[in-house]
Amino acid sequence: MIRSTTFQLIVPNEAYPKILNSIKLYRAVARQLFSACTMAEIAGSKIEIKKDNLQITPGNDEAKKILSSAFGMDGKAHLYQCRSWVLSESAPTWLSFVWDSVRQDVSSRWRAPDSEFVKARRGWLVLQGARSISQFNHIGIGFPVATAHPKLHEHKLVLKWDKEIGPVEFTIPSLDGGRYHIWKNLREETPGWRLGTSYLNERDGKIRVTVSYECPDKKMDLDKDSTLSVEFTSEPESFICVHNQDKNFSADKISAQEVLNWLYELNKKREHFEGCRMAIGNKHKKWGSPTIWNAIQKRVSNLTERRKNGEKTRNHLWTRRIIEDIERTRCGQVTIKNFPEKELFGHPWAWSQFRQFLNYKAEEIGAKIIYE
Repeated sequence: MIRSTTFQLIVPNEAYPKILNSIKLYRAVARQLFSACTMAEIAGSKIEIKKDNLQITPGNDEAKKILSSAFGMDGKAHLYQCRSWVLSESAPTWLSFVWDSVRQDVSSRWRAPDSEFVKARRGWLVLQGARSISQFNHIGIGFPVATAHPKLHEHKLVLKWDKEIGPVEFTIPSLDGGRYHIWKNLREETPGWRLGTSYLNERDGKIRVTVSYECPDKKMDLDKDSTLSVEFTSEPESFICVHNQDKNFSADKISAQEVLNWLYELNKKREHFEGCRMAIGNKHKKWGSPTIWNAIQKRVSNLTERRKNGEKTRNHLWTRRIIEDIERTRCGQVTIKNFPEKELFGHPWAWSQFRQFLNYKAEEIGAKIIYE
């Protein structure tokens, strides 16, 4: 069973600017390659994506001129090796496996089928003007185990991808129970657990790593003819009711009172800070104070991040509790009744995330989820 999870990283202060610039360079190189493929194919070149390379073969003199401008070559070579161009011109300090990562990112987007036109690849649609050129704004550097050799020990992760930066030791902050369980098994190489490709990324100025891994299957011997009912109600104290009358399973009730109190406190703080921000005025005007305005805005942003993380944590807790009820009753089917779509008692809520968590956790143990 293959899964992935994301860990936030604590970065050494002196290395942070270099790491951030390295990730931005990686994205810029991906954009350059994708744009070069687009220009070259317009001019009549042939794009070939082989096992370990991305190759562009010019079909005429015009294509040679375009490729000469894009890759800095004389245009006389029959086969243009993007790998040598990236590692010698654009990013000479990269280790070779970084090229493999950027090549896969570019080639996957160039050949990817479109959601609207399934039979058309994205590269062709870009040429027709039906889709914009991929921006690669959120991709991360890939670290395969076989070539990048990431090292896990204690709460540390050591990665090396740039000769100039050298190996960097990242610190993993305190983890919740589920992610600590994952980290511990990967770190100790527990039988059945295997580390896959790790992706070093940046979002909102924070450095993260997304780790893919393989873990043992958890499928259980469930009764496919037995059904567990999960019903969402309008009562906060019994917001989620889980019951199975066939096995005389007493209802398990999940209260929403705690989360409502938490949301009330967050909203109260947000209103206070937003009021303070308005009182400061516009930071771009003479009567505004940029320093104070930015300090207040940072607190508002922190509240937004806290709400997002708290929402995710509670979705995990609620779905895990439902899965525990499934394991306890060994029901093979689960019916979800009155499933909310957008709100939690008037508050916006990520119910699509809840559905995603419940579906994959049920799949792990072999249960079937039915939404009524």
